[in-house]
Amino acid sequence: MNKVIGSLLIVCMITMAKAQEVKKVVNFDVIFGAKAGLNFATVTGNVSDRSILVGVHFGGMAEVSINKQLAVQPEVLFSMQGTSYSKKGNTQLNYLLLPVIGKYYIIENLSLEAGPQLGVLLSARDGGENAKKNISSTDIGFNIGAGYKLDNKFNFGIRYSIGLTNINNNGNSKINNAVLQLSLGYFFM
Repeated sequence: MNKVIGSLLIVCMITMAKAQEVKKVVNFDVIFGAKAGLNFATVTGNVSDRSILVGVHFGGMAEVSINKQLAVQPEVLFSMQGTSYSKKGNTQLNYLLLPVIGKYYIIENLSLEAGPQLGVLLSARDGGENAKKNISSTDIGFNIGAGYKLDNKFNFGIRYSIGLTNINNNGNSKINNAVLQLSLGYFFM
């Protein structure tokens, strides 16, 4: 996992270093930033006796403004997800998430947001045991939420992500991720 996080940080630094070149080529306003926050995760589908598992997410983002009201925000995030069961403990799922969020600014700094994401499973533990073979290696999801940018480059976000693909590799029962994210971010440029 340390290799993945290190690689993510290197990609973010190279991307930020190339920001000025990107602006000149595509002629859009591009700003780069970082974000982190809390996850309130569970799973839906053929499961019972589950409750919320609190985790974290963090990573990098870029906002590409198309005009004053529309923007696209690709992100690269590490995300701790899963669920808690009262009888057998926690199922902890760690993902590398690649969301692409469309943003519509309804007023100057307040945006409504939606878009797809790809999740790549990094690790899975169920009741303390390795469970990676039981969980699908990829998860396709859809996000909906809102964000607010302050004039000092900080921003806040709330987002709900629902998994669209069955992550269960065992049997016929269908299980999907469901995560509420609260984020704090900062744009560098």
